[in-house]
Amino acid sequence: MPRAKKKAARKPAARKVAAKRAPKTTANPAVGKAQEAVDKLTQEAATLAKDVAAAKKNAAAAAAKAKKSGTKGDARSAEKAKKDAAKLADKAKTNRESLRSAKVKHAVTMAETAAVEIEQTAVQAAKDFADSLAARAEADLKKAVAAFEAKWRKSRSKADTKK
Repeated sequence: MPRAKKKAARKPAARKVAAKRAPKTTANPAVGKAQEAVDKLTQEAATLAKDVAAAKKNAAAAAAKAKKSGTKGDARSAEKAKKDAAKLADKAKTNRESLRSAKVKHAVTMAETAAVEIEQTAVQAAKDFADSLAARAEADLKKAVAAFEAKWRKSRSKADTKK
């Protein structure tokens, strides 16, 4: 007996992933400076993290060597490597704190800039609305004056014909 053909399973349509919108570029130079500071500190943090890892590895190797050999020179070398690693770790910690504060400053600057832009937009919208109201009032006035003139001329012509 022949096998029944299975219907081909339909794949659901692939969802389109919305492209991330680029953040608004603003003309405020303070935002650019804050962003540059964040970028610079981020790069420094990355290099310091690598340096700290290398220093810790170096200190561990020196300590192992000092433990194995037992000489005072190796012990001093291990102690120096440990101090260098601690110094680098402290520098990295300071850098991370600076990065945190720079990010906060950047966020504050962005918020202030956004507030100013919103305020300017609102002022412009109010001005446009006032202009449109004035234009509409002017048009209504012209229409009313034209209607009044037509009515007045009509009544005037009737009065003139009666004379």
